[in-house]
This record gives sequence, structure tokens and C-alpha cells, in this order.
Amino acid sequence: MVPITISTLGGSDKGTPLQRFVLAVCFVLDIAIMYSSLGLLAAATGGAFGQATQTPIFAGIVAVIIGAMGLSMAGLFDIQIPSGLTSKMGGAKTGFLGPILMGMAMGLIAAPCVGPVLIVLLTWVAQTGSLFMGFWLLFTFAVGLGMLFLALGTFSGLLTALPGAGGWMDQVKHFFALVLFALALYFLKPYLPGWMLTLALGLALVFSLSAWGALKPLGEDAGAKEGMGKGLSRLLWILGVVLAILGGIKGFAPGLLPSGGGSSAVETAEAHQEPLWIWDETAGFAQAAAEGKPVMMDFWAEWCVACNELDHFTYNQPQILDLAEDLVSIKMDMTKNSAENKAILNKYEVFGMPTVIFFDSTGKELERFSGFISADDMAPYMQRALATK
Repeated sequence: MVPITISTLGGSDKGTPLQRFVLAVCFVLDIAIMYSSLGLLAAATGGAFGQATQTPIFAGIVAVIIGAMGLSMAGLFDIQIPSGLTSKMGGAKTGFLGPILMGMAMGLIAAPCVGPVLIVLLTWVAQTGSLFMGFWLLFTFAVGLGMLFLALGTFSGLLTALPGAGGWMDQVKHFFALVLFALALYFLKPYLPGWMLTLALGLALVFSLSAWGALKPLGEDAGAKEGMGKGLSRLLWILGVVLAILGGIKGFAPGLLPSGGGSSAVETAEAHQEPLWIWDETAGFAQAAAEGKPVMMDFWAEWCVACNELDHFTYNQPQILDLAEDLVSIKMDMTKNSAENKAILNKYEVFGMPTVIFFDSTGKELERFSGFISADDMAPYMQRALATK
């Protein structure tokens, strides 16, 4: 994006700094307009958007996009704007049409790169349902994204401070390709078995490093720096082989792996201790009314990463377990995208998961929170609910 930006904004010697600044502002503002439109869409669609971003299909799409960006970084293909469109956008360097059109295009091209952050922001905006918040939150995000381009477009002298092109750029691209491969697998973590993810990561390391020449011998004139780089790439290649073998054995021949001791299974069960959940809404509120206890209702799904984090890192803490003894804890399983579950989500105005709602013994809502929080942050919610007894 950096060289495209410089080319679009007119290079280093044309126009005054003020003129270049105005062109750069147009460029960045159009990136902001692109993301602000997404923010308005998220706020307007509300629950529909929030629920759509928390489904296996959406996670798969995100993983495919991020994986494709990794393949591009790896050198399999290049993302290029059609030459005809590029010439139309960049032809009028002294005017405003080029920066305006290119700014919108850059917003789309950058979207996969900032996908994880963008998804979090859009999901949160969908939960608020505020058009004002949706516009300005994404606008601010995009302006921050465009600060580098604003500086480069205004002060052409900054170009001399940028590192020159060379082999190091390929190494940087290869590193981020591996990061993107791992990130794509991370998005699939809730939906695929661990052995399959391990196998996929191992194969990604093996094939990528092989393609980048990890197994090729060093040249006769190679120095210590090249030798260290070659050694590191071969070490990662070996790591990939080990991960692929272990993942494959665990998935296809698990009997070949040694089994753990019985004590570890007991420790695991104790570590995952949780409140005594009632998995039925009606039964839970009936028990609360009969016993005069407040209610903690957790909206949960198997594919929700933050929901599982609450289970494994918050609900199993001693202070939460102690407070939960005086509450009626209801777990609402929203894993299936059924009409019944949609009706429940609409009834309680839940736009994303996890959402935890607290009620008094009569069923009146007290307060709620969404997303993962620690035990120290959750305890005050439970204490305030218990104060209504």
C-alpha cells in the first residue's frame, strides 16, 4: 500500500506541502468513509450482524481470507489492481479524483489485513445498535490506519527514511505469511479437532519453508548471517515435520501415543469445575422464585471462543463458585441456529455471545455484560445481584 499511496499522491517533487497534504487528506478520508459505512451497516443490522459474525460459516470465511493473504505473502500470487483501473485512478495525480477512488480501493484491500480487529469492532458496534457509535468508532479506526499514508503523502522527504528494497523484504513477507497461516487456523480452532490444526500448521511450515529454499545448500560465498538464517529456516522445517507427524498420529493412529496418568484426569476435572447450571429457562426462573434467589443467565454456544474462555478461566475460580451457590445459574445453549433460539435471543435482546444477564428473584433484569471478563470483574456483578435478596 505504501508505494501505491506515494504514486497516487503525486510523488515527491510535485506541488507544495499544502497541496500534497490536501490530497493525502482526501485519500485517508475515503478509507475512513469505507470503514464508516461498514460501521453504519453493523449498527443498522444489529443482532443479525452480531450473530452472523459468530457462526462457523463466518469464521471459515475469515480464515479463508486470512489464509489467502498468507499465500500472497508467501509469494504464491500478488494482489494487483487491474491495470485499467490503476491508470484511471493514478492518472490525475494533481487532481482529487485519483486519491478519492484509490482511497476507497485501499480501504477494501486493507480490510483482510486488519480483519480480526475489524471484526471485533463491528461485532461490538452491532451489539450497541448505535448509528452514531458505529460511524465514529470505525471512522476513528480508519483515520488511525491512514496516519502513515497521510504523513508519507504530505512529507515526501520521509521516503528517504524508509528502508530500501531487497532480500530482507522477502524474509519479512515470509515471516508474516507464517503468522497469517497460524491466525487463520486460530479462527478455526473452535470448530476443528486439535490434531487437525496441529497437522495443518506442521504442513504449512514444511511446504512454505521448502518452497523458500530451506533445504537448498548455502552458496560458497555465504557469510555468517546467511548461515544463521538458513539454520533457523531448517529448524522451523524440522518443527513442522514433528508437528505434522504428531498431529497425523493423534488423528489417525492415536493408540501409538503414550497415554497420560489417571491423576491428570482428576486435576483436569477439578480445574473445569463450574456453577451448577440449569439448562432450562422456565425451570430456572421457577426455582429462583421459589427460593427467593437472583438469577445469573449465561448465553453460550459451543463455537463461541469467548464463551469457552469464561468456562475455563472465570466460572471455575473459587470466588465465583462461592457466590454462585446463592444464585440460580441458567445456561442458555445457543449453539444451534434454530427458530427457537432466535426467538429467545430476540426476547432478551442478545446480539452476541457470551452475554450474561442478572435478574432478581421476580425475573426483573438488573444488569448485563457481554464478552469475556475475569473472575475479579465478574464478582461485583454477582455481589450486586445478591444484594437484592
